[in-house]
Amino acid sequence: MAREFIDKFLQGAIRLVMLTGVAFTVTACYGTPPEYRYNKYPQDPETQQPADNQQPDADASDLVDKLLATE
Repeated sequence: MAREFIDKFLQGAIRLVMLTGVAFTVTACYGTPPEYRYNKYPQDPETQQPADNQQPDADASDLVDKLLATE
């Protein structure tokens, strides 16, 4: 009696795990692609603009020195 209960319980657990894996695979592979709103940052370097307080030709070491001096 206990053996049949354990067997049914394990079979149910295995079925649940298998169905979860199938559901994940279907949604991950065949689901809709991410929407545009998740891509907040432009991927093209030409569309990125420097900050207002930063010159485009500023040397990186000068910027590091300014940041360290403010602390």
